Amino acid sequence: MTMLDDPTTLLVLAGALAVAAPLVLLGTRIRRSPFHPAIAFGLPYFFITAGPLLRYLLYGVEPYGIHLEMMGRAMLVAAAAQAGIFLGCAAARATVFRPARYLVLRRPRRLRRAACRLCLAALGVAAVSLAARWRELGTVGKLDLGAGDALWTRIHYACFFLLLAFIPAVIVADQTLERRPLPRRSVLVLGAFAALCLLQGERDVVLVLLMVPISWLAVRGDAPPRSGARGRRRSALVQVGAAFGVAALLLALLQWARNGQGLTLAEQAHAVATTAKEESVVQAILGLGSNLFIASRVVEWVPEEAPYEGGMTYVHTLVNLLPSFVLPQIRQESLLDWFKQRYAPTSQSGYGFGMEAEAYLNFGFAGPLAVFALWGFLLCRLHAGYRVLPGALLYRYTYTFFVPFSLYCIRGDSLMCTKGLLYSVTAVWIVARLCRATAHARVRMLAPRLTPA
Repeated sequence: MTMLDDPTTLLVLAGALAVAAPLVLLGTRIRRSPFHPAIAFGLPYFFITAGPLLRYLLYGVEPYGIHLEMMGRAMLVAAAAQAGIFLGCAAARATVFRPARYLVLRRPRRLRRAACRLCLAALGVAAVSLAARWRELGTVGKLDLGAGDALWTRIHYACFFLLLAFIPAVIVADQTLERRPLPRRSVLVLGAFAALCLLQGERDVVLVLLMVPISWLAVRGDAPPRSGARGRRRSALVQVGAAFGVAALLLALLQWARNGQGLTLAEQAHAVATTAKEESVVQAILGLGSNLFIASRVVEWVPEEAPYEGGMTYVHTLVNLLPSFVLPQIRQESLLDWFKQRYAPTSQSGYGFGMEAEAYLNFGFAGPLAVFALWGFLLCRLHAGYRVLPGALLYRYTYTFFVPFSLYCIRGDSLMCTKGLLYSVTAVWIVARLCRATAHARVRMLAPRLTPA
């Protein structure tokens, strides 16, 4: 067995890359950039992807759906993606970021009012959808498209996407006005969203909770410096670690709650109590990711049973962003559907996909390296504007939204990632312009500050 076939060796390599990225690229500046992509994206990606292999090595629990002889090749795909994150962050670190101007949030009160109203409307429609599907949810648990009333299920997902898009706008504007991590309006919107997630077995609330500290770090930087600022910077890494630790714990608990037959509170509580006796919290956290499962199947099928796509899935993504009547002849179903049809066509549940698996499907092992390098570079560019441009609405909103959404999209495909980012940023930009909450600011005086973190 060579190094490229040994999953343990590749696991160590990926872990070394994940740890080296923040230490080597940030150095002494790490305290000032605790939510840098090398930390907030690179480290979670390692645990999400390699978690099932770690659980197998530590606890002897075989990963779901993986042929063990394919584990090495699947881990090689993940290690290539991890190397891509490192290279993307390094490329951003080596170049200077100098935008000519940016969109500044001049009237946060107007944006907060508009975003809150949209969130309340989406929450109301989502509550109606919940009531319409409650009998099915309470009996058989979380339903996917095709398993229940398709109309109400689609309405449910549309409302959740709207909430994921506008809740970070509420958080950013609310924190800007009240200079607190969790002002009252943010608490009300987050509380209502959390209740819906709990009742419907959705785990999206964990991603939204991560948006609070991400946004607050930038908003706090706009305030005049106070005594004890150095101590706060020293504790920033601890706060980031705590935020991701709490998120991982909540994900494990919500996953346990979904193990029951139904989604009533009694069923969820019983499922949590029962599952907690069978596995530890650490085991549950390590078992949350399914990317190795997806990658192991894709490297098994491609190119032996199916050819490399050569970039066509990314072309389909761009086409699917257009209205349905434009170029209908080259539109294609999502890779989530492609995987389900090939792996378990009669199943009523979905299996997700993986961004590194899609990159491999197109370009082989070079694909994850290139795609994740571009992804890391983009996140670093957004982080540079988010961190140093005072009141930069789109940089601040986009980074607050896109870091948690990136972690969500790891289990999706390029269509999910691109559509979610483009639609969300465009919607918030339109709302901000319509309510006249923004203005353009030039950054010539700030250019010396715009060096990579």
